[in-house]
Amino acid sequence: MSVLDINFRALADNIPTLCWMANPDGYIIWYNKRWYEYTGTTPAAMEGWGWQSVHDPNELPSVLMKWRNCIATGMPFDMVFPLKAADGSFSSFLTQVSPTFDGSGNVTGWFGVNTDISEQIKAERKLALVSTELSHRIKNIFAVVSGLISLAAKNHPGAKEFAAEVRQRIAALGRSHDFIRPRALGRQSTLFGLFDELLSPYQNNKRIQLLGDNVPVEEHAATPLALLLHELATNATKYGALSVSEGRVTVKVTSAPAANRLEIVWCEENGPPVVEPTQTGFGSQLAMLSIEGQMGGSIVYDWRKDGLTVRCLVPFSAIVTSDLQDAGTDVR
Repeated sequence: MSVLDINFRALADNIPTLCWMANPDGYIIWYNKRWYEYTGTTPAAMEGWGWQSVHDPNELPSVLMKWRNCIATGMPFDMVFPLKAADGSFSSFLTQVSPTFDGSGNVTGWFGVNTDISEQIKAERKLALVSTELSHRIKNIFAVVSGLISLAAKNHPGAKEFAAEVRQRIAALGRSHDFIRPRALGRQSTLFGLFDELLSPYQNNKRIQLLGDNVPVEEHAATPLALLLHELATNATKYGALSVSEGRVTVKVTSAPAANRLEIVWCEENGPPVVEPTQTGFGSQLAMLSIEGQMGGSIVYDWRKDGLTVRCLVPFSAIVTSDLQDAGTDVR
């Protein structure tokens, strides 16, 4: 054994993770000291495919399937599964295995690392519980605020219409609230999912059509987008295409991740003649503040006589952060 081999094994035996090496066919030939300390096993029991004895029987078939596929293809292995400790308890480990290659591209061996992430998983579960409770309380606050507005409006009849509009905006924020914490709910929210939720109160006879790129949407983008869509749909119901039975609205999303650009186009058709307002309303100001101030985007209104068109341009990174993969294109 060379000095390099001796130094490597000394290093591997003194790191906190479980390490091992395998032949090209997956037959394991060496584990570090930490592996035996954790599992309470022996080299003779673990050699080759003996490691299966410290796996959860329910999880083992999926582990074997993935490991054998990696051996056949030469692809790296990455998976989370429980391993049994010397006392019989199980802890969750992140297992990552990388192949080594010769000059011809043939696999010459495998190097595996098992990292205990059980404490991290416990912390994430506690955080999810806190997030769920916080979300519940926030939605209760929305309901209380809406109730207070209704009570106040009864004493001020002249403010009835304004109070109704404010309650509608609060309701829209409430509907979009679950999209603020999609990962805590165990799912990934998408732009069309958010739009469907926000526009559902206006979808008589499917009068609003969503087209284009359905991308994942980050938590921080949900609120400003909710305010924008609610304002557009409300105005369309009062004055635009949704105020008449034959009116239609198309919402098209075009994404260009490489250019850090995402465009949302709201286009109304078959509505009453459009008249450009002489001043910007409170709701429109709020929507512009959300898109321009919070997301660094821009909104352009085109008051065409045959129907309003609104172009909203925002950085792609304001909708989809780098750790989210593209959800693909969904044309409706």
